[in-house]
Amino acid sequence: MKRLIAAVAVATALIGIGAAGCGGGGSDTDSEPASPEDVALAYWNAYADGDGAGMCDKMSADFFGSAGSDSCAQTAAVLAERDDMDSPEVTDSQVDGETAKVTVTGSQGVTYVTDMVQEDGEWRVDNAQQK
Repeated sequence: MKRLIAAVAVATALIGIGAAGCGGGGSDTDSEPASPEDVALAYWNAYADGDGAGMCDKMSADFFGSAGSDSCAQTAAVLAERDDMDSPEVTDSQVDGETAKVTVTGSQGVTYVTDMVQEDGEWRVDNAQQK
């Protein structure tokens, strides 16, 4: 029960304020850098699939927070149960230098504003808040 409560707390922080997270992993460097829209969409597809590692792979170092990598799987499992982001689509995007805001909406009509930042030449999810 304590683990479930902890996972829900991490999920709430991850979605609500971005104070906790899980990642900042690498990606292939052989291809052209992904756009902020592509990275945000990959993040939300991973969310929809309950794929914690996929979510973590798209996060900035700051978004990683203090939760640690073990909580990624727990967080993803809790998020997948929400079932609010099936078939995510980018509905708006604003790029300003090395930051961007990408709005993504799921088939249930739930919308998240995804803050993006460039790290080492790659776009990363830096925060996500429900709109």
